[in-house]
Amino acid sequence: MRVLLVDRDEDILNAVLLGFRLEWPDCSVVTERDGQAGLRAFAAHSPDIVVLDLNLPNVDGFELVRAIRQVSDVPLILLSSRPTEDSLIRGLDLGADDYIVKPFSIFTLLARVRALLRRAAPQLSVSPRQSLVFPDLTIHADRQQVILRGEEVQLTPAEFRLLYELASSPNRVIPNRDLQESVWGASWQVTANDLKALVYRVRHKLHEDSAHPRFIENQRRLGYRFVAQPPLPHQAAPASAPIGQA
Repeated sequence: MRVLLVDRDEDILNAVLLGFRLEWPDCSVVTERDGQAGLRAFAAHSPDIVVLDLNLPNVDGFELVRAIRQVSDVPLILLSSRPTEDSLIRGLDLGADDYIVKPFSIFTLLARVRALLRRAAPQLSVSPRQSLVFPDLTIHADRQQVILRGEEVQLTPAEFRLLYELASSPNRVIPNRDLQESVWGASWQVTANDLKALVYRVRHKLHEDSAHPRFIENQRRLGYRFVAQPPLPHQAAPASAPIGQA
């Protein structure tokens, strides 16, 4: 396993480095102390997981997340001291999978890394899933791409997993607990509010009216369902063309 750690604090780098090597003795760990060097290291080493601080010199953590997400869905965890809610939301919206507030326990970080790797592993190893095609919306499972009325929608990995899980069973209510396990994993400590916030972000990116949602409908105290006719079998509209256009 290849790991990239980017943090301006050398003590944190050393502690996290030691934790990774104790947990995964054969892992290869690259450490950097500023965003620009972190970006170069990412391009050079193609890591399997990235842990980075938001407060970085030269290129800040937000820009580093943005740049990484333009080319990769690698699992990514943010570290931050005294973060604001807005900064955490911005980091997650840019594509981070999780965050940890400093100071933190190395055991907590390693547990979250293990959870992210478990979720990422099936995406790397299973055969490609069929794309889902609905009026106005196409979900390409193999490349985790969503097309809404001919325009690509930028979703984070967690947002994509939620949408795909719902759309795979159109018009069926999926319980909150099942959705939480599908998106975050069975061992992840998440709440109904975490799921609600994730649904809100997906709806926002799909330009949904919260009072009259077009795709994702809330079934109070039960779960959510994707409102649509069953997907058309063995069809997938081209990524650059509107649905139904040859």
